[in-house]
Amino acid sequence: MECRIRGNCPQRLRREILKEQSIAMKSTFKSVVSVSLILISFVLSACSGPVGSSSSPGPGSGSGPFTIGGTVTGQTGTGLILQDNGGDNLTITGNTTFTFKTAIANGQPYNVAVFASPTGPVQTCTVSNGAGTAHANVTNVAITCSTGTVSIGGQVVGLLGTGLTLQDNGGDNLTVPVAGPFTFKTALPMGGAYVVTVSTQPTSPTQTCTVTNGSGTASANVGNIQITCSTGTISIGGTLTGLAKATPTSSTCKSSARPLLTLSAAPLWALREPIAAWCCRTISATI
Repeated sequence: MECRIRGNCPQRLRREILKEQSIAMKSTFKSVVSVSLILISFVLSACSGPVGSSSSPGPGSGSGPFTIGGTVTGQTGTGLILQDNGGDNLTITGNTTFTFKTAIANGQPYNVAVFASPTGPVQTCTVSNGAGTAHANVTNVAITCSTGTVSIGGQVVGLLGTGLTLQDNGGDNLTVPVAGPFTFKTALPMGGAYVVTVSTQPTSPTQTCTVTNGSGTASANVGNIQITCSTGTISIGGTLTGLAKATPTSSTCKSSARPLLTLSAAPLWALREPIAAWCCRTISATI
């Protein structure tokens, strides 16, 4: 031992000392490595959680998937059905919050729409904040339902006479004095049926008025009903006897001269054009 301290041990003893030191160093290295492996294993275990636990995130986590939902207000009827991306039908009862059953992957689009509107009473429901891209849970989709009324009207064209009276659903009489737009006084509940008819035809002059687009179901204000009024026409003619040739000058209608008609030897004649029933009828002949 003293020679180890002084460093003057014999050669054989020095070899044994080096061998012992090498063995000691290997043992120390193994201990350090073992401790390091244990620490690494502990850290990995802490990060991954207990054995058998799931590492996949749930809905709403930073990586998705994300839920889509919002609130419904104003609903008094029943049967409201919402859709997301054309499916995932969700029936809503009353005024409440809602969440679609199917979550949306991160970065994928969502599009909320009304698939079926409430009935009893009929309502119209509109969607706000209904479309976008999911990067987090969506909770601000707003469904607003309302029970409203709609107006029924349209245009009258060709009206010259007086006394034209229209009806909607057999009542709500409306007298139309001149050609132009019209609207019935009584509005209908949204979703109600309408049938527009002519109750009284115009006179002075006599006219016939017909209805186009006069019936349907009012899901919004109706303005495409058209009432077309026309004046009937009559033909003017007669029989000439004892004339070889004659020329009626004209038929005058509101100071508008009609073409001359040259008669042949045939006894029957008629003006080339029919004239309106209310036109004056003046026929003269030049021999």
